[in-house]
Amino acid sequence: TSPRAGNLTSGNRECGIEVKGRGYATIQGNYVGTDRTGIGIVPNGICGVILWSSHNVLGGTMAGSRNIIARPDGAVTKPTEQTAGAEVVILSEQYESFAVNNLVQGNFVGLAADGLTPIGGEYGVLILGSGALNNTIGGMELDAGNIIANHSRAGISMVNPIIGETIND
Repeated sequence: TSPRAGNLTSGNRECGIEVKGRGYATIQGNYVGTDRTGIGIVPNGICGVILWSSHNVLGGTMAGSRNIIARPDGAVTKPTEQTAGAEVVILSEQYESFAVNNLVQGNFVGLAADGLTPIGGEYGVLILGSGALNNTIGGMELDAGNIIANHSRAGISMVNPIIGETIND
């Protein structure tokens, strides 16, 4: 992924990016909930990115694969009240689906593209539901760690029974 090759997904009523169904999506190099500079906030309604499917990659270790994800407005309480106010949501509750083997790495979550400006909301990463299994936040490779900062409630929150979740620096 080359730098600045991604999309700008901001000001949407619900989420900036939503992945349902089969999964296997790769989401890299995007500005979610920001202006085109990646510094100003143009919030989405519920969340920045929601993954209610499996085997997705959000970010990466290669130059240009980092997503910049800003706080959502959080005022809208659909699809589930529990996801409102989170930048990244891995969700298995809706439609009795599973959210398995998702990888979130190399992103700025709650931190602007300049690496200094705080743009966090309530939660950085929210893993929700008993079908959210074996998801990885960060990784052991060089540059696999996310910077998850500036949140009023939690940088990473896991709700309901979770099995096999991995959080690395």
